[in-house]
Amino acid sequence: MTFEVIIMNAFLEFLPIIIFYAVYKMADIYMATAALIISMILLCIINKLIHKKIKPMLLFSTLLVLVLGSITLFLRDPVFIQWKPTLISFVFASLLLGSTFIGKITIIERLFSSIYQLPKKIWLYLTFFWTFHFITLGITNYLVFTNLSESTWVNFKLFGSLAWAILFIIIQTLYLAKLGILNNDRK
Repeated sequence: MTFEVIIMNAFLEFLPIIIFYAVYKMADIYMATAALIISMILLCIINKLIHKKIKPMLLFSTLLVLVLGSITLFLRDPVFIQWKPTLISFVFASLLLGSTFIGKITIIERLFSSIYQLPKKIWLYLTFFWTFHFITLGITNYLVFTNLSESTWVNFKLFGSLAWAILFIIIQTLYLAKLGILNNDRK
């Protein structure tokens, strides 16, 4: 998988959040939740058409959106959809951390070994770094939705999450560049 494909996939996977935000600004949390459910289902369909399969993490995220989004719509209580980013983040962090103890290679290595040839120590570092990223993102989402307004949470969901992801990628890229990995060790 090339870097360009990774970026395109990241954009496609971020698109439902943009749709959620836009619909929220035009309507309310319930219409935005319905739009999120529909966009996640469409993303799964697009993934199936392009890649001939649906990635497990995307499928899990979509199922969680379906369950929590449906409960949000049925009970007319946004707290359920607000929990989704925290739950997803904690599940991803657990899977990443667990992969350091189970199996021969970490999930991060499985995902990116076709792009980079790295020593085991660096794969472990990246796994811990990604784990930290998801834990802090999950905690931050929880703190925002439990302590601030719904509108602030929606803004955080798009802009805060995006800013955190960009900062995370910059830090990781700088680290890999410092090691000379980005220029020298490509397959």
